[in-house]
Amino acid sequence: MTNKQNEKNISVRSGVNVIKFMWPYVWTKQTPYRKFQFSLSMLLIVVTIFLNVSVPFLLKQVVLVLKKPDSSTLLGLAPIGVVLCYALFWGLARLIDRLRAAASFPVAIIAAQHFCLDLLSHLHQLSIRFHKDRKTGSILNIIDRSKMAFIDLIGHSTLLLVPVVIEILIAVGILIYLYDVSFGLILLNMLILYVILSYYVSGWTAKCRKIQNQTDSSANAYIVDSLLNAETVKYFDAALYEENIAKDKLLQKEVADQQSLIADAKASLLQHTIVGLTLFIMTFYAGYKVLQGDMQVEDFVLVNGYVLMFTFPLQQLGYHIRQTRDNFTIVENAIELFSEVIEIQDRPGAKPIQVTSGRIEFKDISFGYTEDRLILNHVNFIVNPGKTTAIVGTSGSGKSTLSRLLFRLYDLKKGDILIDGQSVKSVTKNSLRNSIGIVPQDTLLFNDTLYNNIVYGKPDCSDSELWDVIKKAQIETFIKKLPDGLQTRVGERGLKLSGGEKQRVAIARMLLKLPSILVFDEATSALDMQTEKEIQANLQEISIGITTIIIAHRLSTIKYADNIIVLENGKVVEVGNHEELMLKGGYYYKLWNAQVSGT
Repeated sequence: MTNKQNEKNISVRSGVNVIKFMWPYVWTKQTPYRKFQFSLSMLLIVVTIFLNVSVPFLLKQVVLVLKKPDSSTLLGLAPIGVVLCYALFWGLARLIDRLRAAASFPVAIIAAQHFCLDLLSHLHQLSIRFHKDRKTGSILNIIDRSKMAFIDLIGHSTLLLVPVVIEILIAVGILIYLYDVSFGLILLNMLILYVILSYYVSGWTAKCRKIQNQTDSSANAYIVDSLLNAETVKYFDAALYEENIAKDKLLQKEVADQQSLIADAKASLLQHTIVGLTLFIMTFYAGYKVLQGDMQVEDFVLVNGYVLMFTFPLQQLGYHIRQTRDNFTIVENAIELFSEVIEIQDRPGAKPIQVTSGRIEFKDISFGYTEDRLILNHVNFIVNPGKTTAIVGTSGSGKSTLSRLLFRLYDLKKGDILIDGQSVKSVTKNSLRNSIGIVPQDTLLFNDTLYNNIVYGKPDCSDSELWDVIKKAQIETFIKKLPDGLQTRVGERGLKLSGGEKQRVAIARMLLKLPSILVFDEATSALDMQTEKEIQANLQEISIGITTIIIAHRLSTIKYADNIIVLENGKVVEVGNHEELMLKGGYYYKLWNAQVSGT
């Protein structure tokens, strides 16, 4: 099999797969009312087809009665009735076509919405590994283009391509029945040649469009990434550098756009040539038949009526064939995201976790983000229920990795984590994550109000609950000083707030969640000493009787912990409380002295 044949087969299979994928959104997932709307649009298409193919036939009758008012018509109507019927059919055909669009487009829009929501849900279920490997701007571009392509495929392509083809086939049948078979064959050959040519030239444009989409996604992804890191760009005075890279990417996009436009122009030229030749041949042949006495003037009008009736739709047909292939490619790119494997899934029969005492056991854990780099190496320790356990060590020792594994952002291949004897892999991930509250090291906030960022931990909280956690997180004074208070917008990723303010918002948000297990990953690292002491006092009070894990680099913040786990190069090297570890004079002792002395 040649490469071209293979590409064609793949293209056909892809098109069929896209249609199969889209159908549930078009029909199965729609409400009864929307199904009625879609069915109505199908019925209106049938009515429109009947009206359209009737118009040239009625035009012939009009010419006949205008030429000979006393002549009998096939319809048995008076001359004025024939003219009225022609005008009525012509007007109704246009009106009903608009009604068809009005009935089908709400279905298309809702189908696209369901599709995007399902895609968003799927993307949220994908692991952190996926999101770290992909650029947000590129994914947003795929979602945005696929939504429009989805609407276009349902609202335009399908409901315009099929009716035009059916109308031409009916017209072929009428011309063969009424006149010389040559008329029907000319029109039929035109349709076949036009569709085949359009399909193949759309292959040219599809390749160009694929490159165009790739360069577009690349440029958009880079611009989004550049804007998200606007502060870093300013720190390094790198605006010109960013502009130059963006310029290169936009130039690549411009070249791809031009190639796509040239391909479209070539395709359009070939398609218009076919239509023009058909119009010439049909008109000349019909006129010749009239001059020969084989046809009447009204027959010439009917033949020309059918040819002219399809001239504009065929021009649109070529565009829609190309556009349909482009849309199939765009939707297929989005469908590929659905094919991304959800790494973190509930096992068959998984049950909600039951947190009773809150005992956590890290059992012989070995883990690495990549195959060639091990972060944790045979880690074993127990977090006692209702107690505060600190995990310390130098950067890169695996402290934060343990919290991600506990929250099941990544799945373990070696070892296990047990909460009250239940493996985190055997319970439902939703119940596990609802039971654990984490304040991460890197606090990111939504570009929304302070209020919405805090109540994200519990959207249905009462005012008293909200202000209680605000006080415990030491942000009450800060909020009351703001002109808009809790309605103050924090900006993209919370950039309008300082690092300490963001961390306090994150602490308040987590406290509002009221989880069974608390995890603080460098939760006070961005705070000043006084605020840190105040929050530490509150956290100590909050965590009484609650299993708490504190991951810290600054050892002074975990001096009070009931138990301290010391990590070095991914291994547990010491376990004990502060006094016990200081008496040992080991690795913790060295870390403490190094921090106290500032060396």
